Amino acid sequence: MLRFLCLTVSVLQTSKSSLAFQTLQRSQPRTVPLVTRSVQHPFTETSCMKMCQPKGVLTEVTNNNDTISNNNGTRQTHKLAVALATVGIVLGTPTTALAATADPVSSAVLAWLHFLGIVGIAGGLITERLVLKKNMSVDEENIINAADLIYGLSAFSMLVSGYFRTTGFAKGWEYYQHEPIFWLKMSSVAVLGGLSFFPAIVFFRRDMARKEGQTLPPLSDALVDRCSTIINAEILALLTIPLFASLMARGVLYMDNFPWPLGVGLYVVSLGGAGFKYGKEAFDMMESEGALVPVTAEDDTNTP
Repeated sequence: MLRFLCLTVSVLQTSKSSLAFQTLQRSQPRTVPLVTRSVQHPFTETSCMKMCQPKGVLTEVTNNNDTISNNNGTRQTHKLAVALATVGIVLGTPTTALAATADPVSSAVLAWLHFLGIVGIAGGLITERLVLKKNMSVDEENIINAADLIYGLSAFSMLVSGYFRTTGFAKGWEYYQHEPIFWLKMSSVAVLGGLSFFPAIVFFRRDMARKEGQTLPPLSDALVDRCSTIINAEILALLTIPLFASLMARGVLYMDNFPWPLGVGLYVVSLGGAGFKYGKEAFDMMESEGALVPVTAEDDTNTP
């Protein structure tokens, strides 16, 4: 949308400049240098003029109440500007759109994998939340394990594609490292990952115990309630990610001097802290609730 607006402004300005040439040439010629002025935008390190137009296109002409001499070469430049901007609007693709991305196909595939990963995470979490209940059967626990596997693969897809998009595509690392909201988004991802340790450990350990031939009792009510609370928190953390992504893409709070090591530290602390807390809690709670204690022969008949 930004590039479309820039191109529209270019057409209006260059058309106005062409009319100015035709009118001013009829008056006495006085040579005044053209002054180009571009609007700096926080979304990129280059100007809006460089992002939206090819080299040689003038965004704004300052007259300073003087006339401009007859210059055929400059008139041809204005005509070329109008033509290029018009073609860009008609095709919906500015001339520099392809220049901004060296390989548009790779960029599109990475974006697809990124969004697919987010959808997969959401689907896995919603499935876990809907299936999770007290006195679950073995089949229901297997469904949660399958949903957790999809969750893990989707998270891997989101992280890997996100890394390549950040460093080599989209706006590039030079932009994201100075965007505080980008690091808030990464912290949300870290908290989301740390929270996932709890249900993943609980259901994975129970699944491994069953594969070894053990017969386990249903999860205790306390473990089910705790898993429900943590999955709800995961869903909430996931909902903040698109919000932060929308804000950072629009340059909200962008700072050229933002220290990116601070963002890295926030991410590491969030991931390490949440992962350690909920991982340890899962082990401790399974131990205290007897989640891995096999049922006896008398109790086996009561197992759903």
